[in-house]
Amino acid sequence: MAGIFWAMKSASYLSPQPSQEKAFRYEFQKTFGWLSRRGGWPGWVAFPYMVFFEWLGPVVEMLGYFWTCYAWWAGFISLNAFYIFLLVSLGLGILLSVGGVLLEQLSFQMYPKVSQLFKLVLVAMAENLGYRQLNAWWRIVGLFRWVTQKDSSWGTMKRKGSGQAKL
Repeated sequence: MAGIFWAMKSASYLSPQPSQEKAFRYEFQKTFGWLSRRGGWPGWVAFPYMVFFEWLGPVVEMLGYFWTCYAWWAGFISLNAFYIFLLVSLGLGILLSVGGVLLEQLSFQMYPKVSQLFKLVLVAMAENLGYRQLNAWWRIVGLFRWVTQKDSSWGTMKRKGSGQAKL
């Protein structure tokens, strides 16, 4: 008897990209690739979510960083306020990342060793110290390319992984 079963695993296991250009192409394709102008009704059902969270989120995030830096430079806010804004924005990002890791661990216990969980929490904290901002920038560039209908292909991406068959 065939049945439906549910198995929780990560959405994807991808090998690291060999260069920043390849990582940018992956990020662009992940964010905008499925929502082409020929996406049909599933694309338009997801459209409001994509507009408010996936597209405008990085724009608002980067504008916030730039505005805070400009406000400090122009003297609109003090150095203490600048540091507080910076700590709050980074702290909230770290809170979301670590919270996601902890919720996954409480729900599915994928990491049996405490050392594995500790390393994952450290990486979740470290990703908010530059990598998150770089991803936001790539997504803004991708949004601009999508709006202006520039090239949005994956390009040639050579994967390196332990599970690949040799051809």
